[in-house]
Amino acid sequence: MARAVVVSERTVGLDNPLTIHNYLNLALYEHARGNTLLALRFFRSCLDICRHLLGNEHILVANAQHSLAKALAIERHLAADQAPQPCLDPSPIPKYASSIAH
Repeated sequence: MARAVVVSERTVGLDNPLTIHNYLNLALYEHARGNTLLALRFFRSCLDICRHLLGNEHILVANAQHSLAKALAIERHLAADQAPQPCLDPSPIPKYASSIAH
C-alpha cells in the first residue's frame, strides 16, 4: 500500500489527485489496522497537500480534516483508556448490600 504512494508521487507528481487519494487510502488502511500514529502521519500529509493545492475551503480539505480529527480523537481515547483510573470510592461494600440484592 505504501508503495502505491511512492509510485504515485514519482510518476504523476505530488500535486496530482491520485497521489492525494493514495495518501488518504493509506491513512485509512493504517488506521483500520490499529496503527493510529502512522495513520496520523499520512492524514497530515494528505491534508497538507490538499491545502496547498486546493485551498482551505475545498471539500477534500474538509474531508481530510475530518479524518484527521477522528483519528486524533481515537488516539486520545486509547491513551486515556491505558492510563490508570482513579478509584472514586475506596471504601468496601457494606455487609448488608448482599442481603438487599436477594
